[in-house]
Amino acid sequence: MEEIGRRPTDYLNAAELFFDLETLNEHYTYSFLRGIHKLIKDKKYPEATDWSKLIILLSNIAKSETETPQDSGKRQKKQAGIWMAGWRSVYSATADVLQELLRGETAAVIDMTKYRPGLVSIFSYLFNDPDPTREDEKPTDRGDLFNIAINSVRGKTFEAFTLFTTKTANNF
Repeated sequence: MEEIGRRPTDYLNAAELFFDLETLNEHYTYSFLRGIHKLIKDKKYPEATDWSKLIILLSNIAKSETETPQDSGKRQKKQAGIWMAGWRSVYSATADVLQELLRGETAAVIDMTKYRPGLVSIFSYLFNDPDPTREDEKPTDRGDLFNIAINSVRGKTFEAFTLFTTKTANNF
């Protein structure tokens, strides 16, 4: 993740490569998204950053799930004796990245007009994500209901969508 901060343009230009269902484990997609999240949050990207490959990556993740659903039930899974991020973590990280892209103090980090269609399709998918499930909403499982709501994929997506609508309204 630290390497992304040292070479943000290289990583953003190669963003599409971090999602390949046939050859890349979802843990690497998750790690890439965590690095991008940190990059945006810490404002360590060049001013004239091209976000198009990142939006394509996020759109491809959402699109592929509707075409070929993944085993998205667990946030982590044990693989080769270590815990690795699962698809649920990838979707959660996707929502986190959207939040940061839209959080800018006065305007979003990205061009809202240019990326609107891609953002809408990503939101559309994430709002239909099953996290949290009814089973997850039992207070003894993942914590209290408030934390479950705001830390779920749909909860994070709702926060990002609120930023999206606020920034859109401010542009009119």
